[in-house]
Amino acid sequence: MKIEALAIATQPRNSWKSFDLGCRMAMQWWAPLYGFMLCSTLPIFIVCTLLSPEYGVYFLWLLKPWFERGLLYIHSRQVFGQQVSVVDALKAWPSQIKVYWLASITWQRLSPSRGFDLPVAQLEGLKGDKRKARLRLLHQTTDDNSYWWLLICLHWELFITFGLLVLVNMLMPLGFEWNIADAFSAESNFMLIAYNVCWYVGLVMVAPLFVGGSFAAYLNRRILLEGWNIELGLKKIRNRWSAKQTSLLVVLVAGLMGYAADAPVAYAQTSELEQATEELVTDSEEPKLSEDALIKHTAIKDDLQEILAAPPFHNKEMVRDWRWTGWKWESSESEEPPDLSGWMGVFAIIAKFAEVILWVLFISILAWLLWLSRHQLAKLLNIKVSRKKEAVDLPAFSRHAKQQGLPSDIPGELNVLLEQQAYRQALSLLLVSSLTYLYQKHDLALTESMTELECLAEIKSKVQGENLSFMTGLIHLWIDLAWAHVWPSAEKMHELCNRWQQLFLTSGSDTTS
Repeated sequence: MKIEALAIATQPRNSWKSFDLGCRMAMQWWAPLYGFMLCSTLPIFIVCTLLSPEYGVYFLWLLKPWFERGLLYIHSRQVFGQQVSVVDALKAWPSQIKVYWLASITWQRLSPSRGFDLPVAQLEGLKGDKRKARLRLLHQTTDDNSYWWLLICLHWELFITFGLLVLVNMLMPLGFEWNIADAFSAESNFMLIAYNVCWYVGLVMVAPLFVGGSFAAYLNRRILLEGWNIELGLKKIRNRWSAKQTSLLVVLVAGLMGYAADAPVAYAQTSELEQATEELVTDSEEPKLSEDALIKHTAIKDDLQEILAAPPFHNKEMVRDWRWTGWKWESSESEEPPDLSGWMGVFAIIAKFAEVILWVLFISILAWLLWLSRHQLAKLLNIKVSRKKEAVDLPAFSRHAKQQGLPSDIPGELNVLLEQQAYRQALSLLLVSSLTYLYQKHDLALTESMTELECLAEIKSKVQGENLSFMTGLIHLWIDLAWAHVWPSAEKMHELCNRWQQLFLTSGSDTTS
């Protein structure tokens, strides 16, 4: 790779400037980029839309990383000065897809940094652990905004898609009755195809910008890590120095040739010059400063030192702060610092145990929260959860018989109560046994604070048929007795007991539990 052939400046940038540079690269080389996108995606889009207007577009969306390989091929050649045509990109496209062809459309498809990570596999040819180590190095920065770049490009696609649909709706003639919201709710094939076309336009327009911005961010990280700008600067200095050396060599050769021609004359002139210099040195005396000049010189020097020692030329400020300066061991030069490798091993083991404990604690808390919200999750997922058949929490109006417990022979107990004309106890026993049976069969949400009508409303929401009509009559009869003191007739009580036996005993349910 010849970095001196780069078509962009190698100065370090932040991530947002890199994305802007990528967009300008895409606009500069728009002809091969958009030509490749149309030639590679348009046939697949037409076939998918004709086969399934509703789901065909998802297949094209799934294959989008393959088309980004061709765009990256064009960007990577154009940025180094190599002109790439649409035909060249289409010919090289199959070879670019071979690396991670399945992973790019499956588990790597939803990676938010796939545009930034793509050059590592496609251009550097790294796989496995080498690729992972390379990606960790490239992502070790506080200026990694590749996730946000993907989100921005996604919003661009949506803006273009819905913007085109709204534009069509706005340009409709006044006499033509058509509304985009009603068309979407109708779910017609025409509306699906129109939406697919608008989305395809957004895909084609944004894909070169997304790949260009991601590739520019990748190049910027390599410039920062590998010092491409420094290397180019040194190469320029070397080239300039090589040119100067060549010029000096030419001048030196010419001088030597002239010296060889005029050597006797030059030797005579040099001898005369040396003789004159020796006479001058011999006759001259070392110059000495006078006493007044020396005093004046010393005074000026002192004044300068005073001026430099005063503000604003000399300001001293003492600042105290705490900072870590590393371990300092008090030892002689012959002694070495103590070896802490053993302690570091102990700390590493403790850290591993702490990590396991934290994971166990996290999983336990998560499982506990899921268990507490199991009924809400079941309602959300429309899953019926079987509750443990515990003792029913009966409403307060029927708890008199519940406190005493249900007898083992309920029909016999009912007969005894009817003979004694203890209609209140009989109705209470019928209520408790019926509610217990319905709770076990229909999972009624009963609470102790329920009134008679609230209990009846809960029964109506889950019970149908003869059981509902029986419970309706039983609860209304209980209300008349408990609140209006209207005693039922003996025939009515015998009828209720017989219906209770037909509904609850003949079904084989265990009402005594």
